[in-house]
Amino acid sequence: ERVYLNHCKSLYQIHLNSKSLYVLDLLGCSSLKEFTVTSEEMIDLMLSHTAICTLSSPIDHLLSLEVLDLSGTNVEILPANIKNLSMMRKLKLDDFCTKLMSLPKIPPSLRELHLNNCRRLVSLPKLPPGVKEVSAINCISLKTDITQRLVLQHMYQSRIPYLNKDPTYREDEYFFFPGDHVTNSKYGFHTEESSITIPYLPKSHLCGFIYCIILLEGSVLKDNRFSCAIYRDDMLISLDHRRIIGCEKLISDHVLFWYHDINKFGGISEVYDHFCHITF
Repeated sequence: ERVYLNHCKSLYQIHLNSKSLYVLDLLGCSSLKEFTVTSEEMIDLMLSHTAICTLSSPIDHLLSLEVLDLSGTNVEILPANIKNLSMMRKLKLDDFCTKLMSLPKIPPSLRELHLNNCRRLVSLPKLPPGVKEVSAINCISLKTDITQRLVLQHMYQSRIPYLNKDPTYREDEYFFFPGDHVTNSKYGFHTEESSITIPYLPKSHLCGFIYCIILLEGSVLKDNRFSCAIYRDDMLISLDHRRIIGCEKLISDHVLFWYHDINKFGGISEVYDHFCHITF
């Protein structure tokens, strides 16, 4: 059911055919170039820091796959049929996948996309509604304005269905990528400080705020954490923390888009003179 071959540095090929294998961990098998794996039960496939350049294995046969880790590999392109992996929740391509320039259409049920240090990556595909985390730290070739528009469109559209169909649904989102400005910054409220007072807003269907925070190159964050506290009349009504691994070494300015659910801490009856304090 499980095979762990971490750091077997002389292993150069592996071929597995199983009906019950659900975990295959090949992390650090630095000579591994060839592999095939067939298993209807495969959930986790860890290929990080191997010498694999392409996914020649029939990846679309792994219909139960939830996590695919290709961090630190020489993969240049992902197969188009990866979009058929409907159970996939996490795709990792960070830790210097230096040859990756683009991504195909990604699976629909996907929740997390990690692309840190993919420095040749120039664009992101359209994000499925379920994606709630995209980390593209130091992806310096990404086109800032296009990426911001894609992210904002995704954040707006991913919230609307839940407001209409399931008002109890609550889930935070964040998107982190290079950028030194905010596209269409004329919308919303702005400050260069770590806190902001928001004037009266009608209750309407407001469920939260989208924050956009710009971090300068070389910024130092305590324990890689962001915090956001919302007060009304000096009373704490909402609090959230976010920890983002990898942001301790920013080689350029970065932009963080973060959705904060104002009902998460217990709910409010109206939105009036909110004092939002953001700490790093």
